Amino acid sequence: MPAKQAPKPAAKAAIPSRSRQSVAADEPAEHESTGNENSSKADAFDSATASGLGFTPGDLEARVLEMVYEKNAKGESVKITYEATTTDEDDPNYGKKSSQWYSVFDKDGNAGKGIGFLKQDLEKLGADEEGAKFVNLETTLEEITTAQPLVNVKAKQNGQWLNVYLQGLVEDQG
Repeated sequence: MPAKQAPKPAAKAAIPSRSRQSVAADEPAEHESTGNENSSKADAFDSATASGLGFTPGDLEARVLEMVYEKNAKGESVKITYEATTTDEDDPNYGKKSSQWYSVFDKDGNAGKGIGFLKQDLEKLGADEEGAKFVNLETTLEEITTAQPLVNVKAKQNGQWLNVYLQGLVEDQG
């Protein structure tokens, strides 16, 4: 099973309304338009509409945009980023990207739960046994990123998480 993706936002956020009591009546809040160059930032931000996060559940064709090895305070992982390839502007996946992470090692250096799933998906992407070895992993990820293969994926809602499962290369699905 691939690593979890960021949770989808709740239908209604429980954010308390903001009060301007801490700002003097004749002074604009830091983010408000003041007629200067910062006003264009506020106007651009305020006029933007919310974007959907990730793909809508179902089967779709996507392109692998990037596979990278990442290290952070939580440990080490591989991130894969997909982009939907639909050209239909009415398709809910039009222009959407989705990323997922495979846990490789935790912060203490213990093997992560995502290693087996990563190896399985590397095989689906055409990596041979040598390419799937740890010593060759970063090179293999770079090769996949350069190739940007077309793949079939299944997006599935699992509770608060949207998981994206790699089904295989488009050319292998024929």
